[in-house]
Amino acid sequence: MTDSPLLSTGEFARMCCVSRELLVHYDKIGLLKPKKVEGNGYRYYSLRQLYLFDVIRFFIDTGMSTKEVRDYLENRSTDLFLDTIQESIDALGRQRDLLTARIGMMEKMRYLTQRAASFPKGKAKLAFWDET
Repeated sequence: MTDSPLLSTGEFARMCCVSRELLVHYDKIGLLKPKKVEGNGYRYYSLRQLYLFDVIRFFIDTGMSTKEVRDYLENRSTDLFLDTIQESIDALGRQRDLLTARIGMMEKMRYLTQRAASFPKGKAKLAFWDET
């Protein structure tokens, strides 16, 4: 089996649509180590690491911290993956519920303000914060 071609940090970053600096940061915190580091410090990544990068970004996009992602990658298993996904689904559901409640409150405030504005001038204040 042949080794996957190596890509420079810049090439890998372009393929992932991120900055070189993010890849350097991931390397420094142990999240995504390059396949090879030359004596001059140049980092090279394997095409096979694209999948790993996608997994990292997926978990970060679901709200996991880089530490949580690193812990998962160090101990990954199918059961842990499923548990991690379920935790993310639960957390996003709680965020959705909170946002839905906030939207409802804002719609109610908009409705009440529009209703108050429809009264003849001098009969009602425009809004509870309006001093006139």
